[in-house]
Amino acid sequence: MIEIIYNDDNLKDENIDEKTVRSRGIIINNKDDVLMSYSNERRQYEFPGGHQEEVLKREIQEETGLYIDTSNFKPFIVIKYYVRNYRQTGKNRLVEIYYYEIKTEEKYDLAKANFDVNEIKENYECRYVNLSNL
Repeated sequence: MIEIIYNDDNLKDENIDEKTVRSRGIIINNKDDVLMSYSNERRQYEFPGGHQEEVLKREIQEETGLYIDTSNFKPFIVIKYYVRNYRQTGKNRLVEIYYYEIKTEEKYDLAKANFDVNEIKENYECRYVNLSNL
């Protein structure tokens, strides 16, 4: 697995007060289209996913309506961010984001999605973006 570390503050593991682990699914069909979540409020694309504790399978279902068994998937990359004074809380945080490649021909179905309060507020939707445009 590839590991990328961002540590502009030169923090060490012993300096970390909190740790957050997230996972994201990169969902690709046979046309090399990648399914992305899009926030109309922030005008920003994201890969579906969330906190690791919440399980990638459930997060994908909630954001796309897709039921994908992710139990046998392994992450291909992890990006780690060491952040001093995370969001002005006075605490140093390590954020780890694990990315999983998921190939499927299943189509998203927002009627089966279950957006959280922020996703509803931000008017989330799903869009396919061709891999060559990412």
